[in-house]
Amino acid sequence: MRTVAPETDIRFITKISYDDLDTPPEDPIVSTVKSLAGKNAHSKVSYGAEAGLISRQGGIPSVLCGPGYIAQAHQPNEYVEINQLSECCNFMDKLITLCSK
Repeated sequence: MRTVAPETDIRFITKISYDDLDTPPEDPIVSTVKSLAGKNAHSKVSYGAEAGLISRQGGIPSVLCGPGYIAQAHQPNEYVEINQLSECCNFMDKLITLCSK
């Protein structure tokens, strides 16, 4: 670009940052969420969320989970299948039951 316009410049300015979320896989919150979701696998992804702030600065163990597949999320024409929403409702019912004890 500088060949066309020598005054061209690119600067990166951080507008906002998040604490990273680094909940260890052996943390009880991870096994609890896996159990409620009926899943045994987990993965880490790189995107911004407040969970790191809640965990690190608030001292509250945290995980992120939700319906759908990350491959379909945060892009044009993203969607969540109806059966994934149903699974999410089941998860939330179990979570409410657990928290009500």
